[in-house]
Amino acid sequence: MAATLRRLAQSSVFSGAPNRCVSAGRRYLSSQPDLKTTLKEVIPAKREYLKKIKTEYGQKSLGEVKVENAIGGMRGIKGMIWEGSVLDANEGIRFHGKTIKECQEFLPKGLTGEEMLPEAMFWFLLTGKVPSTEQVREFSKELAEKSALPTFVEKMMDNFPTTLHPMTQFAIAVSALNHDSVFAKAYEKGLNKADYWEPTFDDCISLLAKLPTIAAKVYHNTYQGGGQLPGAVDPKQDWAYNYAAMLGKADNTGFVDFLRLYLALHGDHEGGNVSAHTTHLVGSALSDAFLSYSAGVQGLAGPLHGLAAQEVLRWILAMKENIPASYTEKDVSDYLWKTLKSGQVVPGYGHAVLRKPDPRFEALMDFAAKRPEIVADPVFQLVQKNSQIAPQVLTEHGKTKNPYPNVDSASGVLMHHYGIKETLYYTVGFSVSRGIGPLAQLIWDRALGLPIERPKSLSLEAIEKLVNLPKVLAYTYRLLDPPSSPNSQSPMFVARRALTRRLPGLTSNSALVSASRCCPAVLGRAGGFLRNSTNSPRQTSTPAAAAFSTRAALMSSHTPTAASHEADKVLTDIADYVHSYKIDSDLAYDTARLVFLDTLGCGMEAMNFKECTKLLGPVVDGTVVPNGTRVPGTDYQLDPIRGAFNIGTQIRWLDYNDCWLAAEWGHPSDNLGGILAVADWLSRTYKAEGKSALKIKDVLTGMIQAHEIQGCLALLNSFNKVGLDHVVLVKVATTAVVSRLLGLTRDQTVAAVSQAWVDGQSLRTYRHSPNTMSRKSWAAGDACSRAVNLALMVKKGETGIPTVLSAPVWGFYDVLFKGKEFEFQRPYGTYVMENVLFKVSYPAEFHSQTAIEAAKKIYATLQKMGKSAEDIENVVIRTHEACIRIIDKQHKPLTNFADRDHCVQYMVSVMLCYNRLETTDYPDDSEAAQSPLVESLRRRISCVEDTQYTADYHDPALRTIPNALTVTLKDGTVLEEVAVDAPLGHRIRREEAKPVILEKYRRHLAPHFSESHVKSLIELGNDAAKLSEMDVDTYVDMYIKK
Repeated sequence: MAATLRRLAQSSVFSGAPNRCVSAGRRYLSSQPDLKTTLKEVIPAKREYLKKIKTEYGQKSLGEVKVENAIGGMRGIKGMIWEGSVLDANEGIRFHGKTIKECQEFLPKGLTGEEMLPEAMFWFLLTGKVPSTEQVREFSKELAEKSALPTFVEKMMDNFPTTLHPMTQFAIAVSALNHDSVFAKAYEKGLNKADYWEPTFDDCISLLAKLPTIAAKVYHNTYQGGGQLPGAVDPKQDWAYNYAAMLGKADNTGFVDFLRLYLALHGDHEGGNVSAHTTHLVGSALSDAFLSYSAGVQGLAGPLHGLAAQEVLRWILAMKENIPASYTEKDVSDYLWKTLKSGQVVPGYGHAVLRKPDPRFEALMDFAAKRPEIVADPVFQLVQKNSQIAPQVLTEHGKTKNPYPNVDSASGVLMHHYGIKETLYYTVGFSVSRGIGPLAQLIWDRALGLPIERPKSLSLEAIEKLVNLPKVLAYTYRLLDPPSSPNSQSPMFVARRALTRRLPGLTSNSALVSASRCCPAVLGRAGGFLRNSTNSPRQTSTPAAAAFSTRAALMSSHTPTAASHEADKVLTDIADYVHSYKIDSDLAYDTARLVFLDTLGCGMEAMNFKECTKLLGPVVDGTVVPNGTRVPGTDYQLDPIRGAFNIGTQIRWLDYNDCWLAAEWGHPSDNLGGILAVADWLSRTYKAEGKSALKIKDVLTGMIQAHEIQGCLALLNSFNKVGLDHVVLVKVATTAVVSRLLGLTRDQTVAAVSQAWVDGQSLRTYRHSPNTMSRKSWAAGDACSRAVNLALMVKKGETGIPTVLSAPVWGFYDVLFKGKEFEFQRPYGTYVMENVLFKVSYPAEFHSQTAIEAAKKIYATLQKMGKSAEDIENVVIRTHEACIRIIDKQHKPLTNFADRDHCVQYMVSVMLCYNRLETTDYPDDSEAAQSPLVESLRRRISCVEDTQYTADYHDPALRTIPNALTVTLKDGTVLEEVAVDAPLGHRIRREEAKPVILEKYRRHLAPHFSESHVKSLIELGNDAAKLSEMDVDTYVDMYIKK
């Protein structure tokens, strides 16, 4: 039988010289058979091969299915047929048994270049035969002639908003081609099952031909303004060349050859990945090729599947920013270790299946090595250097099974090199390529008559029965109480609920430990049975021990108390950073100096508003604290807790200090409220005791640290999405820094920070309609005062809560963060201070700054036209998601100052009406607030999200805050859109902003001090060395007003 199977297999794979019999229905004439004819010759033998295997070996086992397979995404289960490729953990991908290098050698090349053609790879995957150059030329011609999209699809795509995600556009267009499905029409009329493959083949070839056209149109419409594609399809050229032509890049021969290699390499990677499996799954229901592959690419759009290349690029660009330009291997190694120690993975390394270097990565690196222009690219050089250093670092780290680079380490970087820098588009290019393997398999699914896919699913209860889970343990997990304990609030129920998420891979022993952490009494009742079930020595227990008890000595499964637990890594990382990290960045200190001056200036400007000043001062009027914190702009002398509230409230009142925008938003200089209050109090106290005062450099160092802690926590963790205000991060960051200033040890700092996390956290309610109110302006001051209070309590001996974040049921993650743990993009360093955003131009919520700047330009245009805001019919703001979520209030009533400075429509309207936006435009009695025109225009300004703007906003290499305004006048005239990517205070405009920042500082000081005193403060602020060495209390005294 084995010999028969080998003979049948060999008849369908590499069967020797091509058959020259030409199908009468073949359209593309040549001396050799076309693809369909070649496939038709192979199908009978393959069907016989399948039949023999099913008949003779149908009852043979392909392997064991374990509980962890069912729970763990079916990983590793051998449960589907995939003809084109097999992925071996130790050998890499094989296409019909051939390696990538072998395919590169024998598959036909293009008219120019030296890389294999992806359509040749499709032919090979589908038939198992190596096509001749002539056959591939004719196939390329067929694809070119079928590449045009139906008119209705083109019109549909032209009507997509540019804000629609590129992958959504791609998937919709693919689905719409179903209108002309040959298979769907044939099936409707009635079709023999044995013939399903032929119309499926026709659909697959039609779709394959059109994928580059769809992808090019998505790119052109989304990023290049739409209209006619920049290049046309040439029937004499190959599939990848024509894709490059439609992207406007056919004249770049390097890019064309790269595209050939990229498309061939990504075309197939076994059938278990999401996009391939989904295409197969949907196709098994006899959906046509268009619907099946549309489903597949929607799976490819998922962050866990097709987005890796862009993540690698963003990480590499961030790395390039944060290591020296003339970096050493140690610099690279240190950055890799910092990434790993922060709890992050090194993107582009490791693979779910492979246990060796990815051959696709090696092919791309070989391609690049032949091209000096790529080798000279600094970004690519980092890829090379990482590939040399990272495997050793990852091996030493010991937490990855495969320390080698995968294809994503290079693919996105090479796209970036060739000018495709829109990272959201990378998955679209991947989707063009990925059509090769799944469409070839879809044809085989129909040719072999494979049935609809229908795996058996199991509930956790069914698994329990199959594996004979001990009954007592089962009661702990399941949503049923033991018959003797029906109370849903019982300790058993509480423990079970906490443990539900721990089921995957749990053994009885590990369950015993986990349950005891949650409710020791539960295991106190069940412990004896569990020990018996795991063959552990039975221990005797007294009747008292079996009863519910909180006495540790009577707990059958007693575990250590919280005080002995290892603290959450988030806490220890913060403490290690503030106590051990040496800051040596001149840029960070220089930026901190500017932030320091700007923040103090914002506090002084707030003193002009009675709504702010009424909240300042001691809790009890007239209280003066000896050696206490002095409050700028006043003569108050307060305890450091109240002082932190006062300074923090001044700083934040006008929403004019610095800004940090990521998954969470915030204003890191808010932390100065606590840092300066403690530093000033300590300095005065030290001097009274005959000791040396703290220096302003100590304050700047604390600011850099607080910025970094708040900013890094904000990068990937959205507190606003669970309803929490960002001031929780001010509390945490300030607590850490003032703990160090107060002389707390590293472990005491861990304790203090844990207290900050366990505090009841502020809700965002006061920032959003219909409850927007002034608390948003003193929330940061409140957070600073809480931070100082907690640090002082720990200094007096109060302990901490080691697992405040991770504790089951009661920890921060479970109670307030929907069970999610924090994610980190980078280790703590100086990144945030170096990249922080200044509010330079306008006292407005930061997401609106570029919109206001664009509005100012439009005001000038209207003036030149002899028109004004009264002539505007409507305004559309193309913006990012965060702007819409925070300050889009087009139709909501604005009832106070806080409402107005958090409404992008109001701020843009004021600029269009008056060519200004100042703090005096927000109060209820202001000219702008009372203007009917401002209000009328505000309600005609709408926001729409641009997904690329949202992506740029989150991109570590960009972090822009873009807005674009389009104005339509009442006479029907549409003004040219005005777009501004980054506000004046952004890192990329920092030098341009410096003089404006200092002028803003001067302007804020001027109403409070004499001209000579203002001059002295500015001169001191410009002298970095002198300022850094100044005593904190001496400097603060320069801001005191009697």
